[in-house]
Amino acid sequence: MWRARLSGENETLGPSNYLPDLFGLAACSQSIPATAPPSNDADLSGVVEPAAREALRLVSQAGPGEVVPGFAGLFLDANDNSIVYVYMLDPSQQEAAELAARIILDKSVTEVRVLQGKYSWGHLLGWYREAQDIVWPIAGLQSSDIDEGLNRIEFNFQTSYSAQQAREALATTSIPDEAVVFNVAPQQQLDDPPIQLESPIGVSISLEVEDAVPAGQPVSIKVVLTNDSGDVVEFDHGVPFHENVMVFTPEGDQVWAKIRGGVLVGTGGSTQLQPGEQVRLETLWDQRDQDGFPQPEGRYLVRGAVRIHDNPYGFYRAMDLATGPYEFAISPQLAPTPTPAPMPPSRGVHTPEDFQLQYEGWPEEHKFAINDDVNVRFAYPSDFIDWAWFALVAHVPSASTVTFRRPWIILNTDSDVTSKESGELLWGEELIVRTHYETGEGEAHLEAVLADEALMRRILSRAKE
Repeated sequence: MWRARLSGENETLGPSNYLPDLFGLAACSQSIPATAPPSNDADLSGVVEPAAREALRLVSQAGPGEVVPGFAGLFLDANDNSIVYVYMLDPSQQEAAELAARIILDKSVTEVRVLQGKYSWGHLLGWYREAQDIVWPIAGLQSSDIDEGLNRIEFNFQTSYSAQQAREALATTSIPDEAVVFNVAPQQQLDDPPIQLESPIGVSISLEVEDAVPAGQPVSIKVVLTNDSGDVVEFDHGVPFHENVMVFTPEGDQVWAKIRGGVLVGTGGSTQLQPGEQVRLETLWDQRDQDGFPQPEGRYLVRGAVRIHDNPYGFYRAMDLATGPYEFAISPQLAPTPTPAPMPPSRGVHTPEDFQLQYEGWPEEHKFAINDDVNVRFAYPSDFIDWAWFALVAHVPSASTVTFRRPWIILNTDSDVTSKESGELLWGEELIVRTHYETGEGEAHLEAVLADEALMRRILSRAKE
């Protein structure tokens, strides 16, 4: 990620309001080869601060490394850019720190303040590249960086659940725990952003959403922009529109947001509307929260927001148009979903095709897919089925399964307990676990599920719901 952080961004994350994050930092060493360096000025078009642009050019020519031995990064004082903070592994190396500042910034500074660095720039960059391959595939990652203001690697996530997945994944590497910071986007508040229904040029915002949507079906939410003026209007916006849709409980707790953190973009695209003309921006919400868990039936609130610039040639007329809360409901399914009666898997009876058809016909709120090959089904209320398990995990390609149930209790005619089956204490519960592996591949996939404590606790929690 080749970028420089400008003044005011992520102000709460560092020890002070530092200015640029010179990711590349000018190099005097070829010890770590550059990855995907900027090749020309067009690649640096988003880097405004001249010193940062020059540092990135030097990186593309020489490759990142320590400009002086023991260098660990630097940042500028937000209130006085002539003051530079330099991290050094040995904070007594004042002259080396001053040399690093001159090489990287290529400008005079009035003062260089040396801070104790724990990790060298070379180590941070090497760890960062290793961590990228592991963390970037995790759903919910928003951005990542080497944060020089913290002398740490930084990953930003939509939810604490996805951050925990990354934390557990990196625990298997040699990267020190203390070298990585995991940030979680704050939940949007019901009154943020403030309601703003119309811009000075006459563009208004509203929402279209059905009063009730059956459980398990996508909720269509349309943000509508209307030209209420009597003239043709033109405005800039994000690409395509970068609109946000936010779903809340009636109490105002955020359930889901299209853009977690609420940071809107208002440039890159342009639209012209005739008088009375509208633009409809549709979002389909799958009735799941930010971590992918299905939401229960009941009432919900939804808001929409779009940032526009009503002066295509300037950035001082930006405005966040935002609706008030609209109410809708997730209602019970209109008709029961036809479901094949589950049968205990046995050789010659259940094929992978059978398993896939059963999963597709299972009620939506009583199943979820772990990946393309492994899925989970839960017992559901039925007048016709006496469930032998409360949860079943299946590896579809091999027709292999793991089932979970709780120990049986045997009562006499007076409802006194006469005996109780013994189970294993697993994931905080006493359980009976039965495995049926048809192939080695199926065993490997399902044993990986059983070994993932966070995933198993999620499955058991869903089963209780």
